[in-house]
Amino acid sequence: MWFLTTACQRPPPPPPPPVVRVEPARPWHEAEPDAVQTYIGLVRAENETELGFKVGGILEQIGPEPGRHWGEGDRFDKDQVLAQLVQVDFLAERDSAAARRDLAESRLARAEQLHREGAISPQEYDTLKAARDEAVAAFERARQAWLDSTLRAPFAGHVLARLANAGETVLPGRPVLRIADLGVMSVELGVPDRLVGQIRPGQRLPLTVHTLEDRRFEGEVAEVGVAAKEGSRLFKVVLKVPNPERRLRSGMTASVSLAPPREARGDAVLVRLSALVGRRAGPIPTPDQPPLAVFVVDEQGLARERAVRTDEIIRSSVVITEGVRPGERVVVVGAAQLYDGARVDARPLSDNATAPSAP
Repeated sequence: MWFLTTACQRPPPPPPPPVVRVEPARPWHEAEPDAVQTYIGLVRAENETELGFKVGGILEQIGPEPGRHWGEGDRFDKDQVLAQLVQVDFLAERDSAAARRDLAESRLARAEQLHREGAISPQEYDTLKAARDEAVAAFERARQAWLDSTLRAPFAGHVLARLANAGETVLPGRPVLRIADLGVMSVELGVPDRLVGQIRPGQRLPLTVHTLEDRRFEGEVAEVGVAAKEGSRLFKVVLKVPNPERRLRSGMTASVSLAPPREARGDAVLVRLSALVGRRAGPIPTPDQPPLAVFVVDEQGLARERAVRTDEIIRSSVVITEGVRPGERVVVVGAAQLYDGARVDARPLSDNATAPSAP
């Protein structure tokens, strides 16, 4: 009786296929408005630089006049004195060197007459001539040191920062002022390789400065990098932006929006990042075979693995340039549990839907 009961039992029904969520692959041209990418750049003055003395000394003046210091935003003219070291020692050294030069020249002039008359030897004459040349060189060094003890403006512009105060002892090369010409500003961007090819020197691009109530400016492309920055795929692009009203300030940020050319996309589609999985079917991926895949649900309800080539990431989606056709149903939730040929219960993705756990 026990054997008869066991023989009559039916095998358990197969488990239901896993529920996955699918979404049609969108053609790239439909998604193009979303593909516009914004790149942020730092605004700098065209001729922003730091100034320091070539010689060391005590800082006597660092302002438009003695007793008055430069303040941030102060304007200056070309060749105007910006800062000066205490002059006493430089003037004394210059005058002393000038006196030694004059004495050496006087001695050489007398020696020339004596040399012509044969009263001194050629060696004595050469010694006096070398002494004169050395005295002249010493005077030029002292004179140049005196000139270098005064900083003059290389261009008309504005003071960005004062880095020292009167009375300080400054060493050669130490910056004491940061200055800039605010008439033209520079914006440097990092642009990916897929876009840098469509940017040319002389091209004009609109940009937005959010700190100025989203005011729009226009910049001219001045530089386009030919090598990516180390450790990234970004190329340097520099825009020059006229700033006649001086509203742009060094340190502000500006944004430039760029979109890839449509013809470069071909039949590319856009799918959610969650659809990507590592390849499982087929040969081991090589440099010529992409390592990523997605699952596409066919008309029989079977999940088919497709090797794909990807491009840029846009928000929460990725551009696929090869492997998926527009309109195909791509598994965007539950793909990690699938294999090629698996039967699935494919349901459309909705904002509130989540895939149940696999049985």
